[in-house]
Amino acid sequence: MGSEMCIRDRQMNELQLRQREFTAITENMREGFLLVDCKMHVLSSNHSALEVLGGRELKPGCLLYDAECSQEIFDAVDTALSGSHAELLLTIDETSWQVLANPVVASGQVAGAVVLFMDVTEREQRERLRREFSANVSHELKTPLTVILTNAEMLRDPSYSEPERQRFAKSILTMSHQMRGLVESLLELARVDNGAVKKVFEALDWSSLVQDAVLPFEALFFEKGLTLQTDIEPGITVRGSAQHLRQCAEILLCLLYTSPSPRDPKTS
Repeated sequence: MGSEMCIRDRQMNELQLRQREFTAITENMREGFLLVDCKMHVLSSNHSALEVLGGRELKPGCLLYDAECSQEIFDAVDTALSGSHAELLLTIDETSWQVLANPVVASGQVAGAVVLFMDVTEREQRERLRREFSANVSHELKTPLTVILTNAEMLRDPSYSEPERQRFAKSILTMSHQMRGLVESLLELARVDNGAVKKVFEALDWSSLVQDAVLPFEALFFEKGLTLQTDIEPGITVRGSAQHLRQCAEILLCLLYTSPSPRDPKTS
């Protein structure tokens, strides 16, 4: 009798030790962890999971439905308890969580579900920046292409005078250089990411730079029934990057071009 009690005590001590080890591991996980049985009773959870599950403490044995969390999480756990994998992306208080729910199978039957909550905010922010970057690059390519196509069509029209045709050809050449500059900027950006490029600032003639940026847009405004008028004070100098300052001027001109047309068929 005494030996049986000793065996049971030893087994109980081993189980308690394993439980403490398991708790220590899960509580130190960055990911949220949740384990439920087939009836949605909480068997185990860690502190990180509480951020997603409403912040209330989930004691072992309580129902998951007691948690103040999204219905999508309940649906994901239901899917796992039906024997299938479930995955979803949630945003809670500006934090993005990837939720992974999988069934726990014992003796061929689904005995419960294990759910992981992973903070993927940085990943989602990088993805958002990548999408914005792609959209900006597309926009930067579309503007010179539009100018080139417009000037090329006008260049083919024999009704224009030779000086006008020369101006159209110059605009095409200018925009072609701009497109090449954009490609070079993308390559420079890659080098900057690798720490291989230093910023270079120099004294620039801002007046001439703006005048050069305005020239290719004259044909675009003309096609839209507008006249682009400028009043650029000569001799303005600044220190900076010619390429990036030129891009700023072109972006402002593009915004002016794409804004609703004023009643007066002229813009300045």
